[in-house]
Amino acid sequence: MLDAVCACMQQLSARHPHMLLSLENPMSTWADMQPVRRLASADGWQLVNEIDHCMVTCELDTEWFPMKPTTWVLFGCRPQSDLCCFNRCTNRLTTKGARHLHRVLICNHADKHPAQVVLEDDKLLKSKIPLGMFRFLEHIRIAPDQPSEVPIGDAAVKPVAAPTPSHIDPTQAINTNSYGNKIVATGKQAREQSINARVRLISGLSHDEAIGLMVPRANGTTSKYLSRDLRWDLKHGYIEYAALASEPTPQQCYEARVETAWHNYLAMLTASGRELQTCKMAESRDGVNNSACRTLGRGELGPTFM
Repeated sequence: MLDAVCACMQQLSARHPHMLLSLENPMSTWADMQPVRRLASADGWQLVNEIDHCMVTCELDTEWFPMKPTTWVLFGCRPQSDLCCFNRCTNRLTTKGARHLHRVLICNHADKHPAQVVLEDDKLLKSKIPLGMFRFLEHIRIAPDQPSEVPIGDAAVKPVAAPTPSHIDPTQAINTNSYGNKIVATGKQAREQSINARVRLISGLSHDEAIGLMVPRANGTTSKYLSRDLRWDLKHGYIEYAALASEPTPQQCYEARVETAWHNYLAMLTASGRELQTCKMAESRDGVNNSACRTLGRGELGPTFM
């Protein structure tokens, strides 16, 4: 089915090069499937690994939306980078201490906030796309009467920065690829000495190590280093990320194999119309549990899963 759909979309784009075409799926190994990869590599097509739907809602959307990280395959659009939330959307709780939580959840969680709401177990409701997403696609669309500034098939394209609607914090998002990298000071000095002091404190730390660290403030007090502080320091050139060159540990390799096997299993359920609707179902349906996942990760159920 997926192979036929992707082949049809590719033929459609070849016959009608001025159309805007798209495919989307919640983030999973769907993006790594051969038909999707083949379509994304065709002339004029691109794969955007993650667009969080909570980030593209607009005044046309009358309901709160969950975060719902989604992969999009687009044709007829300018090169587009990922658009991640990082606690910037307006679909989050406004309660103090819970502003990092989204109002609506796709699946239930044992530790969810009392103010959070779980979507009903309805496939159509959970697959709903915000109307703002279609406005977003129109924004990045290559107009038929305006030739693209980038030649089709050019692999050296520099992605266009994600647009910033008025209801989104204009601070630049943090690249998810940087979360495992070390933060290093650039040497740029600020007039405010508290900024220089906090830069020295976080230099050499990873993202997770830096967030929450007690740092000095301009008023002489200390408080936790927050994500917005990190974005501000990055934006003003006081810090940058340094790539790590270390090899993954055996445990990391093992965990990656387990996760890959589990996603492959879920992809097979999706293809057969038996996709899982909740985290609980994902853990228990058809007798699949963590033990089975570990078995898949060791490759004991055959090479099909690897």
